[in-house]
Amino acid sequence: VADNLKGDGSKHHGNKELIGQGVANMAAPLFGGIAATGAIARTATNIRSGAVSPVSGIVHGVVVLIVLLALAPYASNIPLASMAPILMVVAWNMSERKEFAHVVKTKTADSAILLVTFLLTVFADLTIAVGAGLLLAFVLFIRKMSASLHIKKVVPSAISTKLKHDHAESPISMCKVEGALFFGATDVLEETVLNAYHKKTKIVI
Repeated sequence: VADNLKGDGSKHHGNKELIGQGVANMAAPLFGGIAATGAIARTATNIRSGAVSPVSGIVHGVVVLIVLLALAPYASNIPLASMAPILMVVAWNMSERKEFAHVVKTKTADSAILLVTFLLTVFADLTIAVGAGLLLAFVLFIRKMSASLHIKKVVPSAISTKLKHDHAESPISMCKVEGALFFGATDVLEETVLNAYHKKTKIVI
């Protein structure tokens, strides 16, 4: 999202920010603080304001610290009604409306996951929405991986002339497995193997 907001095709080092947030979350409880989720709202605000270096994040952190230490009594008097439109504008600017509409128009399983997560975020809770989205994505991943398993029956090397020309009745059968072989694909593997080989098969390679 941050790279798309920049619009110049460059890539930023997202791990640096994630490491910074992680260290801050580990240190915050030591001083009575509460760990917070990693959010892109402040990153988006910095980019929209023309920030071009990590210094913007440092400046932002210092400003927030000064507000907390020196202006907390005054900041607590800011009505939420005045904060809401500011957050709405920031959310609208980082919403990627065109990409959202494009994904929905594709009418795939990813579209369903996006809509479910979006609707749960609006009408329920962000935590519930993220959990539901991850669960649906996991189920979709398992389904795709199990469908990617392909089993092909191949002719074994000619152990004898009879085996070479009469593979259908040979006691040896060979199959080639392509794709991910994991617990989600065991049913497909078992069913395919059992249906592919005749009763005279004694050895399966």
